[in-house]
Amino acid sequence: MKTKLTKRQGNSDKAINVKRKDVKKDFAEGRYSTIHETKVALEGDQKQREISLVVKKYRDGPHFDGNSDEVDTSAEMVFRKYDICKKAGLKVPPTFRLDLANDSIVMTNYNKGGNIALASNPNKKAEGWITNTKIEDIENLEALLVGLRKQCELAARNHIKLAEDSFFLIFPAKGGVVNADFVISDLDHVEISQTEANMLLRFNLHSAESFLYCINRDYGNPQLRERLNSFESILN
Repeated sequence: MKTKLTKRQGNSDKAINVKRKDVKKDFAEGRYSTIHETKVALEGDQKQREISLVVKKYRDGPHFDGNSDEVDTSAEMVFRKYDICKKAGLKVPPTFRLDLANDSIVMTNYNKGGNIALASNPNKKAEGWITNTKIEDIENLEALLVGLRKQCELAARNHIKLAEDSFFLIFPAKGGVVNADFVISDLDHVEISQTEANMLLRFNLHSAESFLYCINRDYGNPQLRERLNSFESILN
């Protein structure tokens, strides 16, 4: 399909014409959206060079959270939050484009090059391709936790409230003993808040801790849980 992808450039938006070819490989299905791979090429590029990205397609509203409260979730709203998070220095995807015509976000694909990106909320659509992924240990666990804490502090100082499902863990899909990284890429439940920074920090740290707990619950083991406990003070 032909469409326009908008990126934030300084204090203004810039739209570019592209060709988007969706790949029938669902990565996830959430309450508000579906996520799958897409191939993007600049319109007019004679070499037709394609980039593998992820498209997050939002369902038609209204949307509701777990408490049956209506939530204003749309691609455009999330795109505006991304700009705030990026300017604050948060570890967000380098590519994050708005496809307004299709109410979609097109972003960096971390599920390639032998890697996998997992969130705290596994879903049935994804089970088929992550069932065999198990983490025996995270070699750089202390550095990972320190990085998470710094991001939580940075978010709090900039009035940004992070949700547990904002974080994704990136590591080799084969599992085992891994070096892992993280990214803040699901911004649906990220909030811009006027809550006092200390309170926001406590909330953000709790979100990060819950994220790691769920990752270990679904993909880890008791030994990794013990290692996480040994560094518990970093996220407290």
